Amino acid sequence: PESRVIRWVWPRDSRREVMLPPGHFLLVESPEAFHLKISHQRTTLGTEKSMWSPKGFHWALLSPFLSAAEHLELTLQLSIYATDGHHRVETPLLLLSGEKQAVDLTYPRKILDRSSLRTLVTNDLGAASFLPVAWGKLYSRYDAVLSANVDAELPVDRWIMFTRLRGWVVYQDYSQSLNGDCLETFALDGSLQGEWTFHVPTGRGTHVVIKIKSLLKRDRDTVQLVFERCPATRGPGRLPDAELIDIILRPDIENRSFHANTKAYKGLEQTWPSAVTAGEEGFTFRPDDQHILDMRQEKGAFVYEPEWHYMVHRSEDASRGFDAQGDLFSPGYFKIKVGGGGMTRLDASVTVPDKAQPVVERQSMTSSASMGRSDQDGMDSVISVQKVLEAALSRFIVRRGSLHTVIAGYPWFLDWGRDAIIVTRALIELGETNLARRILKLFGRFEENGTLPNMLQGTRTSNRETSDAPLWFIIACKELVAKENNRSWLGEACGQRTIQDIIHAITNAYMKGTSNGIRMDADTGLLYSPSHYTWMDTNHPAGSPREGYPIEIQALWYGALQFLSTIDSNGGRWSDLAETVQVSIGEYFRLESGAYLSDCLHAGQGTPVREAKADDALRPNQLLAITMGAVVHPGTCRNLLEACQELLVPGAIRSLADCPVHHPLEIIHQGQHLSDPYRPSRGRYEGDEDTARKPAYHNGTAWTWLLPSLGDAWKMCFG
Repeated sequence: PESRVIRWVWPRDSRREVMLPPGHFLLVESPEAFHLKISHQRTTLGTEKSMWSPKGFHWALLSPFLSAAEHLELTLQLSIYATDGHHRVETPLLLLSGEKQAVDLTYPRKILDRSSLRTLVTNDLGAASFLPVAWGKLYSRYDAVLSANVDAELPVDRWIMFTRLRGWVVYQDYSQSLNGDCLETFALDGSLQGEWTFHVPTGRGTHVVIKIKSLLKRDRDTVQLVFERCPATRGPGRLPDAELIDIILRPDIENRSFHANTKAYKGLEQTWPSAVTAGEEGFTFRPDDQHILDMRQEKGAFVYEPEWHYMVHRSEDASRGFDAQGDLFSPGYFKIKVGGGGMTRLDASVTVPDKAQPVVERQSMTSSASMGRSDQDGMDSVISVQKVLEAALSRFIVRRGSLHTVIAGYPWFLDWGRDAIIVTRALIELGETNLARRILKLFGRFEENGTLPNMLQGTRTSNRETSDAPLWFIIACKELVAKENNRSWLGEACGQRTIQDIIHAITNAYMKGTSNGIRMDADTGLLYSPSHYTWMDTNHPAGSPREGYPIEIQALWYGALQFLSTIDSNGGRWSDLAETVQVSIGEYFRLESGAYLSDCLHAGQGTPVREAKADDALRPNQLLAITMGAVVHPGTCRNLLEACQELLVPGAIRSLADCPVHHPLEIIHQGQHLSDPYRPSRGRYEGDEDTARKPAYHNGTAWTWLLPSLGDAWKMCFG
């Protein structure tokens, strides 16, 4: 049966926020005697003194707390009476509420004041609006009102021309900036379109309510920003509707790759002002012969008044070791008079000369939201969890020629093979099988000698440094066949071959050895993978060196072989090999403690499994051994799930446990170790890329994508 006890162990868990579900006991353990107190704000919820266990530790058990309507941030305080002195520990606990069918996506000011939240709006091309909710703020070089995808056919590196929009409300010479001081709420609707609500003082005890909405055109690099002055029908102190205000909007623009920074001293101070063609309703900015920014405001006037903002600091870039200073150019400002209930819209488009962005019919999950007038009380931001997840998923699906692909992550990634195919599994589960077909066909036609692209860089497909993407492709095909309960998909054409032909090409190449170094160990059936070919793929230096036989690759291989045994006329061959793989996983990956599986059998090229060295790193990759059916023994499955609870944090799962290891994880850069090989876990992703962020990327940093695998494994184990 499923355990109703959550363990908190000192000192192991003092550096993570442990979650306490409703109806669960909390068991606190320590090698030393202790006294504990749990509180919420200033209210004490429970105190206990530890007891000694014959198993060699001190413990205290707390009964379940009353369930709350919302998650509660609790504080666990420990007084530990150790042999080396008295220790006081204070750490957060998250008391979870009951299951929620809907979520409120309204963020009040008290949350916004202490966060760096962004809102993401995307379109079918791969363009994005990645805006800090704190209006006018910039935390990173990737923050922009519009990051254009200038190729109409496929995703390419995004191009930033419209970075920031500053705004002011002016009434009778009283001016107030639109910023965090007057931002009341930020909310998202069912399609995750954002709406800012400002209470803007206008002097003499009066104010106006201004709402801003943003939308990206589905089929072109065009962003629309709608500004609305709400009618003064409710609330004291509202400026009468008949009293007109001026809304001043000043855009800050650039012309750069989204990975770069603008430096005005490189001649731009002389060339950019003359690249602006101003008109009554807006302007056109043509800084080179490849990019054009056009900006217009309906019902307003544009005033040409160029200025520069120098050395604009981006705090997140600084924390990651990037150049954190960039310059912004503003060609002028828009001005419009607005009465109560009035609206105005600003349109900004990025185009390539002589290359129109055609309107192409899209096969999408959801339709774009309208930009009509908002309700006086604001948009409906209480949305079912299912709709929120579906809307979020649709943000990452874009066109690539006549087919579709998936952006691996905004704001900086394009389409990666592994990521796109994993997302395809979610589309299949949601019943979006036609869309899933188009993504699988896109990557299937790129199969060569058992390999698929690790990432697509425009039209380039040469990066094939992945051992899991081809296996995920087979698993997704397996799940599509199961979802539709027929095998017609396997006979569909993909280029000059069928889908089943491609599946056979992958599996046969893996057995014989692929052109990129993947091969099967003949004695055990397990697959060898080069160093950075899994999702833990940092390189130069290799932050998570897993050359050898990683556990999730074996689990995916087992799932692929099982599928082949059901669709091939010579199914017995594949069934026998799958059984060999399953036995080998149990023999070589099970650690002596039996608590969990080794993450990787480390070995060089050509080294057989029997000579490989099993590590003892506790990672979440072993969850796939359960979900793919490679590990089925109930006791083993329960042990794995119990061990992986140590990796859980709110909303994600850690990539490595915060504990010592016996098998060293050596991260070497320029001849120097970057961390303690026997204590490699890092919980924060920050600092210089090569010496700090790469060693942290998959060694303690928490990720979301494997969290559903934990849920699937839990359901398979406990029902």
